[in-house]
Amino acid sequence: MIELALGAALLFGPHAPEAERSQKLSTFFMPMPNTRLELDRLSLLENRQTPETITGKIWMKPPKGQCLLVRTNLKHTDKRICKPTALEWRIDDLDALGHLSWTVLIEAEWDEGIVMKWNTDYRIGNFTAAGDKEAGMYEDIVIKTCKASELDGERTIVLDSFKGRRWRINLPEWDKPVNPVETPIPNLLVNIDSKKNADGSTKGDKKDDKKAEGEHGEKPKDGSGNHDKTDEKKVQSGGGSVLGALLSVGYKTEEVHKVTFNLPTRDAFQMESGRFTESGSPKGMNGLCRYVYKNAPGDPKSGAIECHDTDTLDNVYVHVTCFSELRPRVKDMTKEGTKK
Repeated sequence: MIELALGAALLFGPHAPEAERSQKLSTFFMPMPNTRLELDRLSLLENRQTPETITGKIWMKPPKGQCLLVRTNLKHTDKRICKPTALEWRIDDLDALGHLSWTVLIEAEWDEGIVMKWNTDYRIGNFTAAGDKEAGMYEDIVIKTCKASELDGERTIVLDSFKGRRWRINLPEWDKPVNPVETPIPNLLVNIDSKKNADGSTKGDKKDDKKAEGEHGEKPKDGSGNHDKTDEKKVQSGGGSVLGALLSVGYKTEEVHKVTFNLPTRDAFQMESGRFTESGSPKGMNGLCRYVYKNAPGDPKSGAIECHDTDTLDNVYVHVTCFSELRPRVKDMTKEGTKK
């Protein structure tokens, strides 16, 4: 046993860098870590009613005369592998980005272990069915396939889950950025008191000017703030200009729709939620969707979409692996503005 332990230490090196140890350990697995896994076809047929239990296999062949410990989950006992063995993994072992992660320890060294990671084409999203938002109920969903197509200018993505749900994303003709590049609005002062001075001008006296400018000659803030129009819509009662509305009787602002997005605004686009459909309902829903073509959080090669108030869902968030097969279409407003 002592000779075996010394041999293992010499084989892997007790002070070998992690990258070197990871590279050596990878050779004991098939498929190798950092490659793509496939599900077992027989398991797909047998467990189609409970897709979270569908399994795949990874073959492990430890070095001769040595044993490796595989930690698949902290809730389960480590598996001691001393001979070629087929290890099963399940759909519900994957993280939200479709990764399978196992920690491998060298028994002879009792090291802290090296994390081995595999990739899959599957992504785990979550959604809240229509009417369940107030109760705080949500469900996870495993996306089985992602298919993107462009036909006669129409760009479409179809997401199929293991449980048979199908979501269709109909992208608009032009993508609308969440944060478009716009010319800043000038910070203008409005003098409500338009009484004329003795000289016929409408300028107030110096005392009033100082009040308008503030103690240090600074213009007061307009108080409007920078509202994210993708997060809220507001309806104002009364017509005419904002100034006219402020001076009118009965003016009020009523908030009619407000949502909070988890998907960042950077390089993101927005559209109405009727374009994300499960029932084939017509476009024109009151909700909103936000989406990116790539660089989804933690998943750079995938896009993502988040919608609120669709035809069958209160909200949904999922990474979309085939989004990058399409290209954004953004209308050049500069050129559009020069047309007469």
